[in-house]
Amino acid sequence: MKAEEIANRIEIYHRVTNNSYKIGLNTNESVVGYFVQANDYEELKAKNIWRVVKIPNILKWKATSNPEHSELLNGDLIVSISVV
Repeated sequence: MKAEEIANRIEIYHRVTNNSYKIGLNTNESVVGYFVQANDYEELKAKNIWRVVKIPNILKWKATSNPEHSELLNGDLIVSISVV
């Protein structure tokens, strides 16, 4: 997906809900977690790279905002985004 497409979806969904997302990848895998806006959000967004915190790490992320509890996804690999 293109960066604008992803940004529009997560920014619209985020206003409506704080639920997690199921992120479908073109490798037929999916990731369930949260898109997070860290200090590098705008820089990563410009490169179509997205910081995602998977469900098992969300409490650690909320406590520390430490990037090691997140992972970066290339937007070119994302084929679908849905609210869980």
